[in-house]
Amino acid sequence: MRFAAVILLLFTFPYSTLFSQNQDSTSISDFDRELISLGLISDVSGEKTEKYPNGKTKYIGNYLHGKENGHWIWWYKNGKKYFDGYFRNGYKDSSWVYYNEKGKKWLDENFIMNKKNGKWLEYYPNGNIKTSGFYILDKEDSVWTEYYPNGKKQSLINYNAGKKNGLTFQWHPNGKLKREGTYRSNKKEGKWTDYFNNGEKEAEGVFQNDYMEGLYSEWDTKGRLLTEKVMKKDQVIEEKIYENGIYVKKVYYGKDQPVKME
Repeated sequence: MRFAAVILLLFTFPYSTLFSQNQDSTSISDFDRELISLGLISDVSGEKTEKYPNGKTKYIGNYLHGKENGHWIWWYKNGKKYFDGYFRNGYKDSSWVYYNEKGKKWLDENFIMNKKNGKWLEYYPNGNIKTSGFYILDKEDSVWTEYYPNGKKQSLINYNAGKKNGLTFQWHPNGKLKREGTYRSNKKEGKWTDYFNNGEKEAEGVFQNDYMEGLYSEWDTKGRLLTEKVMKKDQVIEEKIYENGIYVKKVYYGKDQPVKME
């Protein structure tokens, strides 16, 4: 049966594919890959390389018994490095670094048996960190931080086993706090507060199981009270309205529509 499969492949693959003079002598061929996929050979080992039609190296890597193993490097057609990483028995393992076509690093991640595990960093074209975080077996964990291109913090979220859990913060580009609150298993919980970029409080409310409950208040940029709403599962029950911080009226709602004013 195996002999028949080899004969079929000999007829299927053209002569130029099997014995191409343009291919590096240490490169694993498409023919070899087919033999490996059929389980006909498994001893393709050692350093392998392949080149682009323009003569530039496409990749250099190592195989062990037909599987990627050890250090691998790929390049773009223009000669700039594409990625640099490690395999173990055909699985991504350890450090992997990716670059754009201009040679700038844009992603740095770690793996164990093909699962993201360890520190994770994404970069802006200017080289500053865009996002920093941590994975444990493909799930976000610990503190994840996003940054503006100038290096200032944009947001911070705590994760536990892939779920948002704990305090979270957002900042305006000028560095002033924009939002603060708490997550519990991906759901908003407790007091959440928004701020204007001048530092004045913009809004504040309380969440229970991801629903806004109780008093929700809003202010203008000068710190004057605008509204006070009583909430029930994100729905407005009643609302006090203010002008220039002075109470004007109260509105009662039924199915999101005003039904009574006083």
